[in-house]
Amino acid sequence: MGQFRPIDLCNTVVKVISKALARRLKNFLPYVICETQSAFIPNHFITDNILLAYEAHHVIKNKKTGRDGFMSIKLDMFKAYDRVEWSFMKAMLIHLGFGANWVSLIVSYVEFVTYSLLINGEQVGGELSGLTMGNVLQPLSHIMFAYDTLLLGKASIEEAQTIKRIMCLYEQWSRQSVNVQKSTNIFSPNVELWSIPTYTMQFLKLPTQVYKEIDTLLSNYWWGSDTKNKKIHWISWTTLCKSKEEGGLGFRKAQDFNNALLCKQAWRLLTDPNSTLALTYKARYFPNGSFLTAELGTKPSYTWCSLLSIRDLINKGTKWELGNGKNINIWKQRWVNHTQSNMLITPCDADFKDFMVSNLIDEDIGVWKVDLVRSLFFPIVSEAILQISLSHLDRVDIP
Repeated sequence: MGQFRPIDLCNTVVKVISKALARRLKNFLPYVICETQSAFIPNHFITDNILLAYEAHHVIKNKKTGRDGFMSIKLDMFKAYDRVEWSFMKAMLIHLGFGANWVSLIVSYVEFVTYSLLINGEQVGGELSGLTMGNVLQPLSHIMFAYDTLLLGKASIEEAQTIKRIMCLYEQWSRQSVNVQKSTNIFSPNVELWSIPTYTMQFLKLPTQVYKEIDTLLSNYWWGSDTKNKKIHWISWTTLCKSKEEGGLGFRKAQDFNNALLCKQAWRLLTDPNSTLALTYKARYFPNGSFLTAELGTKPSYTWCSLLSIRDLINKGTKWELGNGKNINIWKQRWVNHTQSNMLITPCDADFKDFMVSNLIDEDIGVWKVDLVRSLFFPIVSEAILQISLSHLDRVDIP
């Protein structure tokens, strides 16, 4: 199927009905697709599975003692959708409890699909029950001139590596060499220069030297400079990375972008504590605490080290949501909205250094111990504390 360009010729009625079926089925997908499947389910992300796989392989790598060893097998389904057995799909829908009418509708939209081949705008061979024809419609991959060759393809890592491998073989076999100075590349407007480093930055903290190299490459590309032809950088990269309102162009520094992507992953550990990823990290690194209080642990994976490296950055913009107050240390954790950092500006009294917020609450009547609060904190802080609602004393604190 990848060798052709299929065009959907379904009429409007078919599209409307199929859309209605898909929307109704969407509500039941969380009940029939397991937690470890990252596709098709809202709030399920492939990045979770990547982090889980990295963590699992870290455990396998460090399994050096004991009788039983670990292994992993990576399986890839060739053309997974095109090779689904229709009878199997129908049996599975029935097994999952869907009604006969519903199953019949779904199967009818899958089984009764036909294919026709158009060459130069004319139908050839009539309707086909399968794609058994030869390589008639190969996508354009290259154009060869007298002394030049134009290669065409997707802007992806895989195709770039394939082209590089082919060129190396060509140079070895023919003893010719590509003239790099007269060669160039052109990308379509929707190709983002960040696409390659972004993938790694989502899970790993890059070394400082790598940040510098990425920033240098992007800056050189912007000014048209390379190893052979040096160009003047009329404006510093730091200035270009400022917002347009501040006189820059809104580019992103590699380190800031890496931190932002890692913060996104860490934030999901806090906001979705019941996800498979969060439960796995909790069992391994903080079984009796939370991500905000977790320690590095013994033999941590590099992904875990990366997430912990930006925890202080998350802490600057977060605070605890008060419940019963039994998990919040009044001095060490952020829980009061009175400063930009949410940290207490009152000096810590040595006699109360282990005080929890629950010690400031009269649990019998559900109100603050006003005299104690005012004796421990500066007036501006005590007033901010006394304004915090105590309407959720029946639940635990939420980080």
